[in-house]
Amino acid sequence: MIFLLTLLLSQSSFGQEIHYTFEDLPCVDKHFNVALHLPLDRLGNANITQEEIDTLFIEANLFFEPICMSFGYCSIDTIENYSFDSLTVGRMQKSAEHFNRDHMINIFLASTVASPDPCHVGNFEGITSPETAFGFLAKGCDGGGLAHVFGHILGLYDTFEGFTVELVDGSNCATAGDRLCDTPADPYNFSPLVQWTSECKFINVSETDANGELYNPQVGNVMSGYRLCRKGFTRQQFLRMVEVYSSLDFEIW
Repeated sequence: MIFLLTLLLSQSSFGQEIHYTFEDLPCVDKHFNVALHLPLDRLGNANITQEEIDTLFIEANLFFEPICMSFGYCSIDTIENYSFDSLTVGRMQKSAEHFNRDHMINIFLASTVASPDPCHVGNFEGITSPETAFGFLAKGCDGGGLAHVFGHILGLYDTFEGFTVELVDGSNCATAGDRLCDTPADPYNFSPLVQWTSECKFINVSETDANGELYNPQVGNVMSGYRLCRKGFTRQQFLRMVEVYSSLDFEIW
């Protein structure tokens, strides 16, 4: 299958526009069944409507069309213990241990998610076993949040991943940041020095890399932290997700 996709990302305070054209991306023809878990609050309310859930999946699926992947929930379980509606790191682990359905992607929709990112957390080691396909999303976090979680589950890091800081010139792109070379260095990392406008123009207050170079990240990247600006994945991100899925030696339904 030949899939031609032109993705336009507007991403700097100077109005720079970068065009990506993807040709001959592999089509994996895979639909994932998602087990959706909804913790209830103290009053027994889920605080999310069926329409809102449907919209989350419809929007997320658009991002994965170029590689013929899609996601749909096949079950919705309610968790009556309201302590799971406010997910600390410990409760996230307990949620996965107690409620995960093996061989399926599991998504927990809670009121709050306690992490550096208050919107979502995913297992960005990728799917390493039938029990490890899970992620967490805070209710009300739109702007590609569910697609971002699916990206983590399929092996992607945040573009601003900080295990090793990526240089703006890209010289260490294969081993730093998100370890992909078609996603520019991103200083986001919840820094107050990093800002962006409602028109998704990046504003760099004073953040520079180790060489003193100013950043110019992709604010439109799904795996960035610039919510409400997300427009797509890069070619290498697509190929990485295909690689992770294709390398599985067990079934994810």
